[in-house]
Amino acid sequence: MKRLQVLLLIALPLMVFSLSTNSSVRFTLTLDFQNEEPTQSLETEFNLNASAMSSGVDLSFGLIDGSLNTVRVSFKINEVTLDLYKNQTFGSSSDPLVLYSIRDGQDGLSIRFGALDLFAFNTLDLMYAQYGYSNGVLIVGKHGNKFDAAVSFGTNLWDLNLSFEAAWQDFGSLNTNNTVFLISVAGKSFNWGIRYLLSPSSELKLSYSPQLLGSNNITSLWYKFDLFGARFNTYLNTRFNFDEPLAGLVKNSELGLDVTFGDFTAYVRKNGFDDIISIAPTEWGKFSTGFSYSFSLFEGRGKFAYLFGKPAHNTVFTLGEVFYVEYGRSFGNVHLFAKYQKIIGYYEEPGTFFLEAKITGLGNAEAKFWLGNGDFYNNNTFKPVVGVQFGVW
Repeated sequence: MKRLQVLLLIALPLMVFSLSTNSSVRFTLTLDFQNEEPTQSLETEFNLNASAMSSGVDLSFGLIDGSLNTVRVSFKINEVTLDLYKNQTFGSSSDPLVLYSIRDGQDGLSIRFGALDLFAFNTLDLMYAQYGYSNGVLIVGKHGNKFDAAVSFGTNLWDLNLSFEAAWQDFGSLNTNNTVFLISVAGKSFNWGIRYLLSPSSELKLSYSPQLLGSNNITSLWYKFDLFGARFNTYLNTRFNFDEPLAGLVKNSELGLDVTFGDFTAYVRKNGFDDIISIAPTEWGKFSTGFSYSFSLFEGRGKFAYLFGKPAHNTVFTLGEVFYVEYGRSFGNVHLFAKYQKIIGYYEEPGTFFLEAKITGLGNAEAKFWLGNGDFYNNNTFKPVVGVQFGVW
């Protein structure tokens, strides 16, 4: 019975796929051998455009193990576009502050009429309207029982890029401590600039924005320049309150320098300057330095990178080193890629690798095979996972 279900999951999208030459279907089979009993997962992602249905209608959906996982249906009638979503990432606002940032799958709908966008979420207690004009956006939203508003403005003046935004979370309370003001000034080519954010309250948190607050003043400065054929990028990110500003600057500043010279890149970065106790690296607090080099070898391309710092990695919080190497080469329509990472921490030395092969030139199809988990940022040990993906369009 299970084998029959798998066959139906493959056959049904292909039958519908034959109705339109501009549609696509992708199957992904994953076998996980991390436990004694291996587990498998079959995902089917299907996209059907308007040429296979009525004019102005687009449909895409995904299945996982026979269950409907994601859906997007779009209807366009004259100047109005209605989109319906299930478990889709959509609806982030377009203001510089990003008052509403949606970073994972949600259910809901969006309506676009000219420059006006309306978003409503079933899985979040959130809805808002966004109107875009020539130099900015105007946003009015509701999360929970609170109303928000934001207005932004940007222009070019005297070879300067200027932008401004004012946001008020829960403006119905008439509490000005819920306001945030953002001012940015940058050069014509953004080789230098300053971004300053003012928050009257150090306790304010924006419910859906990626912008971290917690301080009255949040400032970023950067300066990029060329010297001796190399590209330099210096930057300072800092935050401080109105009371004890010097202590905040020393504790909460991040100072960094990036240098790029051809295929070679190096950097050094320090977070906070109040935790440097001695000359020993173990007493430097949070810092990071490293380099990377991209190279050509045997008609392929690769990269080697090295990092030394604390924390050594997103998953290793002690002082340590990270070695990373990747290499890819094509043999006709077969493309091979491999990468390896080794961490030498204070208490542990995990390592992992990832292999991938992609086959193209199959007409309107391609296949991909892989071994391991390629997310080295969140994983530091090898995961015995095998994947197969086949796409037709």
